[in-house]
Amino acid sequence: MKNIDEKILMAEEEIKQLQNKRRKLISQQKQEERKKIDKRIYEKGAVFESIFTESKDFTKDEFYQLITFPNIKEIVNQKS
Repeated sequence: MKNIDEKILMAEEEIKQLQNKRRKLISQQKQEERKKIDKRIYEKGAVFESIFTESKDFTKDEFYQLITFPNIKEIVNQKS
């Protein structure tokens, strides 16, 4: 009987280890996805600043007004 109890304990420990491994892998996956998003944002921001050099001094509201300007949206949508 003790042998079965030991196997149960070992199985439970293995389950805990696999659950921890799963959590770590999910966390790693989320970090990798976030890095891709960050890279895309940085690249597009750099391109934007290279085109609109004056935008470096814009406030957040001024920047938002520029990128939501109706003609800008139409031009971007035509490229899609």
